Amino acid sequence: LFSLGDYTLKKDDKTDTIIGCYYLNTRKIIGIFPVKSEYCDIYINSVKDGSYINQIDNNVITVNYGVISTNGKAVIFKTTE
Repeated sequence: LFSLGDYTLKKDDKTDTIIGCYYLNTRKIIGIFPVKSEYCDIYINSVKDGSYINQIDNNVITVNYGVISTNGKAVIFKTTE
């Protein structure tokens, strides 16, 4: 599934969160994984503001001014840019 594109992982030391991004052409899949399961705001500069579907639980997540607020649970969402 992920063998054709590029995948990056980084850790946000302020929030103890791991952020994974998978890129294939204009499609992206982004995963945000709070290691300590705590609420945090994550700045994602590569995603347009708007609503996205969390692929884990089908809930709507919102990017507002480049920030995603998590409730301490992981989110994975798709975008095309």
